[in-house]
Amino acid sequence: MPKNYQSLVDNKIFFGGAADVKDMVKHEGVEVIVDLRGEATECADPDAHVEWINIPLGDNADGPQEELYLKAINHVVEAYKSGKKVGFHCGGGGGRAGALKKRSEAILCKPSAHSCGSTAMRKKR
Repeated sequence: MPKNYQSLVDNKIFFGGAADVKDMVKHEGVEVIVDLRGEATECADPDAHVEWINIPLGDNADGPQEELYLKAINHVVEAYKSGKKVGFHCGGGGGRAGALKKRSEAILCKPSAHSCGSTAMRKKR
């Protein structure tokens, strides 16, 4: 079965949709899930034994979107730098997760970094 989620950095950061969480945990060993769904009340895979962090972006946002994106990026980067595998997702894996992917790449995939898994970033080098 093909993966519907993608690896962002060193096979340690993954992103996709809510339906991908179970596979991220099972196949990649993800330990931290950053959930960008504003409507979420629990992890997209309630049986997963992971650290679940909800950053409510979108319709039910509790604060300014830019501040929430920065908060989500900080959680992703903090988990990555502490040696944990981390996944982030929104409902479908495109809108909010795609925006967070681009912002995370801007921080983690600087020209001196050699670990970015994104094809687009590799082509720029």
